[in-house]
Amino acid sequence: MKNSLLLIMLILQYPLLSQIPVTDAATNGSLGLVNSQLIQNNIQLKAMNKNLLRLIQLMEKNNRITTNSKDILQEELEAKKKTPSYVLQSSDVSRI
Repeated sequence: MKNSLLLIMLILQYPLLSQIPVTDAATNGSLGLVNSQLIQNNIQLKAMNKNLLRLIQLMEKNNRITTNSKDILQEELEAKKKTPSYVLQSSDVSRI
């Protein structure tokens, strides 16, 4: 009786033990898939980061150029508001 009870307990536990390797294999496969997806996302993020850094550099360059051209335009406008000295020193203007 003891032997048959022990045998029944072992038989009932066997399917539970046999599920462990199958579950581990499925989990490992799932983890491998998730890992590859994370690697792909990481590669895409690195490429996007590189593109964003390039965009920031171009925007800073554009800002510097715009600031410089604004200063040049401001100087030109100031110069147009005043009569040039060579006009005032001209002999024709001094007669008037």
